[in-house]
Amino acid sequence: MRLHFSFRKNIPSRHLIFVGETHIGLVRSVNEDCFCYIDYPEDINSLAAVADGIGGHEGGGIASTICCRHLIAAWKRFRVGQFSSTGKIADFLRDQMINMNRDLFAQTCHKKLTKPMGTTLVASVFTPKQIVVAHAGDSRLYCFANKKLIRLTQDHSLVAELIKKHVINEQEAPHHPFSHIISKSIGPSQDFEPEINIYSRNPGAKYLLCSDGLTSQVTEEEIAAIMTSQLTAKAALNQLMKTALIKGGEDNITIICAF
Repeated sequence: MRLHFSFRKNIPSRHLIFVGETHIGLVRSVNEDCFCYIDYPEDINSLAAVADGIGGHEGGGIASTICCRHLIAAWKRFRVGQFSSTGKIADFLRDQMINMNRDLFAQTCHKKLTKPMGTTLVASVFTPKQIVVAHAGDSRLYCFANKKLIRLTQDHSLVAELIKKHVINEQEAPHHPFSHIISKSIGPSQDFEPEINIYSRNPGAKYLLCSDGLTSQVTEEEIAAIMTSQLTAKAALNQLMKTALIKGGEDNITIICAF
């Protein structure tokens, strides 16, 4: 049974409305995904994160859950919802992801696992005017504004490198035999540094965080069409999940929509 965490109260209009769901899919026997979001009305910042335990690794589901639990505890302990500096928020995300990596790597060594515990993670902090995003792996953050879907994260994967080198194109990537190979994740290696970026928030923009269980089944054009046609975050999430399952549901699927 996968754990997912959410903290919500009566949310004023200045905040995004967050909804999230995880589904085991139609093929896998275990759900290794996890997600969390925190949006307190008294805070100026909100957090959303999606983690995807690395398939085939012992403890992938445990790793993704540990990361979400760690983020929630650290967010509350340091009161990051009240931070006014995006630099401090970026430092917080970096420090916590490095701490997660250290802890997971230590568990792998202690338990003498044959394959290391690991997970992808995309963690986004939404401030009133900006987004601070830290990620490792191929879980993604999208912004949908002015009828355009913009990917704000670049995958850390073998196929992403092949696309950069023009060996394959975006359409071929989901079906490539090495599409499952991740080049950066939390846990497997002692040396780790997340990628961190800061973006401006567009007024009226919608946001999507997801594991590759969605993007391997549903094209970005299809995602954009759904984000256009659905008026609420819940309706968009339901349609995205339904579409991914209809098209095969070959992996665990985790989605957070923020409208």
